[in-house]
Order: sequence, then C-alpha cells, then structure tokens
Amino acid sequence: MRRLTSATLAAMLLAAAGLAAAAPATRLFDGHTLAGWQGDTRGTWRVEDGAIVGGSLERAVPRNEFLCTGRAYGDFVLRLKFRLRGEGAPNAGVQVRSRRLPEPANEMEGYQADLGDGYWGALYDESRRNRVLAAPDPEVVRRALRPGEWNDYEVRCEGRRIQIRLNGARTVDYTEPDPSVEQVGLIGLQVHGGGKTEVRYRDLVLEELAVADPVETPGPAGPGLWEDLAPELPDAAVRRANDRFPLSDQRNRAGWTPYRPMWDEFGGDGLDASKWLPRNPGWKGRQPAFFSPRNVEVREGELRLTMRLEEAPPELRGEGYHTFSSAAVQSVGTVRYGYFEVRAKPMASAGSSSFWFYKGDPDRWTEIDVFEIGGRAAGFERRLHMTLHVFHTPTHKTHWSVGGVLAAPFDLAGGFHVYGLEWDPAEVRFYLDGALVRRGPNTHWHQALTLNLDSETMPDWFGLPLPADLPSAYRVDYVRAWQRAPWRQ
Repeated sequence: MRRLTSATLAAMLLAAAGLAAAAPATRLFDGHTLAGWQGDTRGTWRVEDGAIVGGSLERAVPRNEFLCTGRAYGDFVLRLKFRLRGEGAPNAGVQVRSRRLPEPANEMEGYQADLGDGYWGALYDESRRNRVLAAPDPEVVRRALRPGEWNDYEVRCEGRRIQIRLNGARTVDYTEPDPSVEQVGLIGLQVHGGGKTEVRYRDLVLEELAVADPVETPGPAGPGLWEDLAPELPDAAVRRANDRFPLSDQRNRAGWTPYRPMWDEFGGDGLDASKWLPRNPGWKGRQPAFFSPRNVEVREGELRLTMRLEEAPPELRGEGYHTFSSAAVQSVGTVRYGYFEVRAKPMASAGSSSFWFYKGDPDRWTEIDVFEIGGRAAGFERRLHMTLHVFHTPTHKTHWSVGGVLAAPFDLAGGFHVYGLEWDPAEVRFYLDGALVRRGPNTHWHQALTLNLDSETMPDWFGLPLPADLPSAYRVDYVRAWQRAPWRQ
C-alpha cells in the first residue's frame, strides 16, 4: 500500500473534519502608514511605534470613532495585539462583518469583539441590536487578561459562527440564529468616546477561509447594502506602474496571481480559440441585431467587435432579427471569483458596449454586468451602468437585480479607459481607471460564470443606432485576470 506522508495525512484529517482551508496570511497594517484604512486620520487615529493608535491620554475622546478597512471579508481568522489604557473605564473594540453608517460620521454597525472592564472578550452588536450577544466566563477573563499591557486577540468567523480568543483562552463561541443578519462586512477598530482613552493595535494579520459553497442570504440584496463612491475622476485615476497586477492594486497587497485562461493581450493574428469563442453559444443576440462571428476580429493589437447595417439571414428573420448585425465573444471556460480588468474604448454609436459574466444552468442562473455603455446614445454618453442579476437559484425562482450608475466627467466613448471587477466570496467591487466606484456584499453570486464581451441593440434603453454612426467598433486593448488564495482555480 502507498505510505502516507504527514502532510497528506494532515490534509485528509482536515478534509474529514470539514475544516475550511486558510489562505496565506495578509497583513492589514503595514506598520508604518494607515494605507488601506478609512476614518478620522487627522484627529483620532495615527501610527506610533509600529502600532495604530486611537484616542489620547491627554484629552477626552468626544465620541465613538472607528477606523475601518477598505474592503469587506466573510469567513476568516483575524489575529492582532492590543493595549488599552485610560481613566475611569476605558473601552474599545474590534469590528467584524460590519458596515459604515452615514450618521454620525465614522460610525459602524455590526459585530464587535469588545475591550474594556465588564466587556473583555465579549461579542457585542454595535449600533444594530445594541446588546451583548455572548459574554465570557469572568474567571476565564481574569486568568487570561494582562491589564494595561499588550494582549493577543483572535476572532474567527466561519459561516454563522464567531469565536473569540483572548491570549489563547476562548471567551466566546456564538452562532448567529437570525438568517437575515449579514455575515459579510468590514473590519474596524474602535476607540470609545467619553473619557481619556488610548488604544493601540498592532500585528493585524488576517487569513481568509475558503468556503466551497457559500450560503445565499435569504431575499434579494437590497440597494441599501450597496455603496456608490464618487472619486474625483480623472484626478483619482491610478497611474500604472506595472502590468503584472490590477491597476487598483499596483503593489499587489492582496497577493494576486495571473489567471491565464482569461488573460489576453490580443497580440496575434486572430482570436485565441483555446480561450475565446467568436459568438455566444446560448444566444443569437438582442433583437433586432444578431451576433455574427464575421464582426469579431483581432487587429493591430486589439480585439474589435463591430456593429453594422446588415440584413439578417432568412432563418433569423422570423425571430425578429433585421437591419443590424453585432458581435459577441465568450470565454471557453468558466471562473468563480477573481479580479478582472479590461482596457477598452466603447463604440461611438447607440449600440451597447458590454463586459459581463453569466451562466444559465438548470438550477442556477446569475449574472454580473461590469459595464453596459451606450457610447453615443443620447443622454447616456457619460453613464456607466453596473448591474447584478439573479434569474433563478434554488432559493429564488423569479428574476431580480441590483444596480448602480456612475456619472463620469467625460464621454466614455471618447477614449480608452480601464474597467475592473473584483469578485470574491464576501464582496463585489467595481473600478474605473483604478478608482473604486461601487461596492456591495456578495449575497448570491457564487456560481462559476463565463466572461463575455459583446455589443447589442437595446431599442427600449439606448435606442437604435443611427445609420450614420455605423459601422462602429467596440475596441478592447486587453483582458487580464487574476486570482488569489484561498479560492484560486
């Protein structure tokens, strides 16, 4: 028989126990700056001696203040060190699976691993249910805590279960009974208002846990869960320093690696048949325009999808196709999660230019539209439409969608721009020229999807293209894709 190595045996035991695999650790704090963190960095939060410091021992903290990450996380293990000092009863906490509230400034809502007398090691529901969800045994805390000194804190979020450890001693093991409570969100650091308090956090390390089949959130994803940002473009556009990593993460803090099946610089003489199809196998196009492979070409280092005046072949006329032909490209394979980026120039007509992901299976049909642009459709020249659809899943039988629109300060068809999608088990994020423009929780989009680039006629939305604007071409300079552990394919 084959002898098992210790590594193989360990892997088998983990699999048998049903434990999630952890990704390589990510440092949320670089030890020198507050890069990647958001909050009051002028008056409340600063960096001293390799630690994030909140509050002051010289003056009272006027109100609760929170410093939070720029992205959300779902299942993970967060480890950090903290030191809390102050007059009276100083208090602070670590937010997980939380979100920002619009009022008051810098407020957060969600689970908090609490810090302070009477709350050490407890799980509190900040600004939501406003109560302790699980409290530790005081004797466990008494033995574990080092008051006024550096302490280790660990928060493990896996499924609907949250565990907290203080200096290695487990203080809380809580399972959320309410299925409507969101299990994805931001990481945050709190200093409590009301007294002279100083809290220090350092060595913040996060390991994301792989989830094979994330559980859908009951009900549609409400628009209130989504955040539209308004970066000052073009000034907020990121300057590219290299082609190896996503434009929004040029230092590769997230640990991206290229995903070659969906990476193409279009430097050859034709479409790479190992990666792309010059059509959509499951769809003939949106009437009246029909998809024609003749409108797909690779030329001068670009992929070009053309819309033109052309009568439909006889076999399609009875299905409502006439007058226009357009183009579609679909990936040969599917992908679940990653960072996807195109540099593209939408066509200068009312024909759409689209970058999207979808898959229609018998039990599940979902879609992510990174952009739909009507480059010369009246009133839509500067509108970037981003939409997510659920057509049907095992828990949803009717179609619904959640979307947003960015009003760009320039005509989108006037030049090349970089469009990005960051899609992971916890969150979906949209980028324009490296600037984050929209974000929200990934409540339903856990299906492996095909990558699509196409142009369609949308008479009820953009109107039909003017004959004088045709032929028009949707030009794509490149398609690039990355993945990272723990869900690398």
